[in-house]
Parts: sequence; C-alpha cells; structure tokens
Amino acid sequence: MLRSLVLILLLINLAFFSWTQGWLTTVVGIHPSQQHEPQRLSQQHEADQLEILPPDEVMPSASAASEALAQAIAKAAFAPSEAAAASAAAAASVGEDGAPTVCLQAGPFGSVEMGIVSNQLKNILPPAGWRTADVTLDGLWFVYMGPYPDRELFVRKQSELKAIGGITFREVRTPTSLANGFVLGRYERQEDAQAALNKLKERGIRSARVVIIRPRMQAQNVIVPQAATDLRTSLNDLRLPQGKRFEACY
Repeated sequence: MLRSLVLILLLINLAFFSWTQGWLTTVVGIHPSQQHEPQRLSQQHEADQLEILPPDEVMPSASAASEALAQAIAKAAFAPSEAAAASAAAAASVGEDGAPTVCLQAGPFGSVEMGIVSNQLKNILPPAGWRTADVTLDGLWFVYMGPYPDRELFVRKQSELKAIGGITFREVRTPTSLANGFVLGRYERQEDAQAALNKLKERGIRSARVVIIRPRMQAQNVIVPQAATDLRTSLNDLRLPQGKRFEACY
C-alpha cells in the first residue's frame, strides 16, 4: 500500500516537472507560461499604447488653437471700443432732451457774408451750437450781354439771340449790377470764358463780353450738427445772403 502511494506521488511529480518544461504542451494543450486572463492583459496593453503623430499633423492643430486664442483676445479687447462708438453714434442723433435731431448746413459764404450769418446765428444758437468748415470756391466768369436800360431794348436783343439759333442763354436778375442782361455761358476759368466769347463773335455777336463774378477764393460753410424741430424752423426763417438756406449735411 505504501509502495503504491509513493509510486503515485513520484509519477505526479514527474508529470508536473515534464509539464513545466513544456514537454507535455502538445498533450495537455496549455503552456506553463500562458496567462489565465489574456483579455485583461490585452486591455492593459491597449490602454498603455501611445500614438506618435508626425510634426506636419501636430503643427496645424497648434496653429489653429493659437489663432482661435488670438481672435478671442482681440474680440475682448475691442468690444468696449465698439460699444463706445455705438453709444456716440446714438447720442449724435438726439439732443440733450432726447428729441431727434438732424445735421444742417448752409453756404458757402465769403468773409463779408460770414459776418452777416454769424450775427443772425447769435440770436438763436449758443456759440457751441454751430461751427464752420473751410471750402475752396472755384472762380466764376460769365460771357455776358447787357445790361439794357429799358425793356424794349432787352426784348429786341433777346429776339436777335433767338434768331441766330443754337445759342443757350438766360436772363440775369442777380447780382443787380448785371440785371436786365443775358448770360451766354458760365465758366470756372477765365481762358475758357474768353475762348467761348471768340466763337460767339465769329457768329456775329459783337456786344458780348467776359465779366468776372468771383475769383478763386476760400469760403466757409456753416454747420449746425444737432438741430431739433424748433431750431430747424428758426434756421429756415433766417434771411441768409444770396437767398441761401440750411439743408441736410452731406
């Protein structure tokens, strides 16, 4: 009995030793180094894997992130300025009492005329309620016939011009020194006016001449940036030089 037990233990030990050496793998089907939970090892291996991206794939992503960050910073930096500009624009369209206003201007006026306009504005506006803007006026020359002392002579000359044909002319009422005469052309340069006069003389018009209305000069426009309804009425009632009126700013 004891001999049998010893023999069995010896055989078991011999079999175990043979299996650990891999001699019985083909018979048993299990290798001694094989893990019992291969799926766990596979999961751990996949979790520990690192994916190495080439530089040309990494840089665009970094560049896009940097650009997005820069845009966000710029938006935050300029947002207050844009809000302030919007508030200023809104304030410019209403007066101190909240009533809607418009910008009006009149002119241009020469230095003498500007003195007249200034005196008129003092009666209806504080000094800060209006301003001036410099403008340059081109010279103005007329090709002119007249003035004629009586209506009969005026009508006769008018008939003569119509008979010649192909001539554009109009009656002059202002300035008063040229009233009861005819303008046959308006020009910004004296040499252009003289050339036009020479052509008219070739057609038999002998009494026409070139007259200067104004030289090239500096003038001023009057600007009222915020005119409410009552102020607009007062401005329209002013008798400005040369019959000029306040109109919308441009």
